[in-house]
Amino acid sequence: MTEESTTPDLIGLARLFNEAFNRRDWDAVETFYAPDAVAVAAEGLGTFEGAAAIRRLYEEAAGFADDFHNEIEEIIDLGNGVTFVVNLITGHPVGSSGELRMRTGNVVSWTEAVIERETGYLDIDEARAAAERLAKGRRSAMPEESTTPEPPEIMRQGFEALNSRDFDTAAGSLVAPDSVWDFNAWGIGTFKGRPAIRRFLEDWLGSYEEYRAEREETLDLSHGVVFIAYRERARLAGSHAHFESRRGLVALVRDGLVERLTLYTDIEQARAYAERLAEERG
Repeated sequence: MTEESTTPDLIGLARLFNEAFNRRDWDAVETFYAPDAVAVAAEGLGTFEGAAAIRRLYEEAAGFADDFHNEIEEIIDLGNGVTFVVNLITGHPVGSSGELRMRTGNVVSWTEAVIERETGYLDIDEARAAAERLAKGRRSAMPEESTTPEPPEIMRQGFEALNSRDFDTAAGSLVAPDSVWDFNAWGIGTFKGRPAIRRFLEDWLGSYEEYRAEREETLDLSHGVVFIAYRERARLAGSHAHFESRRGLVALVRDGLVERLTLYTDIEQARAYAERLAEERG
């Protein structure tokens, strides 16, 4: 006898979620989200953290129209826990004779049959491209059979995602859920967990009109420890002046995910710490 598949039917789950939404069963809607899930509304309308906050968002949205209804026009399971959904939202705003009709694209990442993050877009093609990038990034970071990408490759992908401002990859599929990023060298503290790391990256890169980081040296010191010396070139928003700086970082990578990242302004100090860490873990 064949064993029943334990792979979640994400398309089926998405349709069940939509049915719960349309009948305004908010208790059921909330169960589709991980407790620490994050929802990013389209067009910069806000980021909502936690299943309870996301539930309130949908309750308020549905209250905008007496006959608020969402229809799934297209849904694709892109693999690696990523779905792309095109929604058609219709309804008549309360107290108005006008009609609401809006199409959105949603990029949804799932873990163990619950939603861990969703991002809304008004540009459907932009959403589709983001979903494809996220699925590809997760595929690169996930072990295939017995093969896991080497730590230097994970870091290469991380730099590539950072330079393209692909936050779903840079602070998502390449990062452990409880990852810790230590930026005390910049005097701005430590960030723990994917949501906090993503907020930091979005706020930080948002202050730059141009930003690019190029690796000059990458050392795999074994035991998941990677040392990188890199050069960054940037231009602040509203400024015509560019600046350059060289920095070092030490990353600890396990099972294809960055568990810890520590930034240094002194490259040799970073190198020494990386060597000590690798020796301790040896």
